Amino acid sequence: MQDLITTMLSDGRLAPVDADAARKLAAQADPDTPLDEAQLLRWVAERYGVRYSDLTNEKPDQRLLKRFPTRILVQYRLLPLSGEGTSVDVATSRLFD
Repeated sequence: MQDLITTMLSDGRLAPVDADAARKLAAQADPDTPLDEAQLLRWVAERYGVRYSDLTNEKPDQRLLKRFPTRILVQYRLLPLSGEGTSVDVATSRLFD
């Protein structure tokens, strides 16, 4: 876990204050049950006020997907999940870009 936190910090994906908080979260975890990636990602999502989605259970709306150019979705690593009115919920692996 510390390697992941250090990597995210050095890549500029995690602020120093957030890295400290993540280390504390990891330290509070039961040593017999290590903190996994999903738990850390849930914490990051909560910290930055975004929704965490496990995409293995998400089914994107095919009609919504067709409304966006594939090139843009791939280039920016976006996955439109659902939409209502003028609002679209989008999944991305690049939260800070």
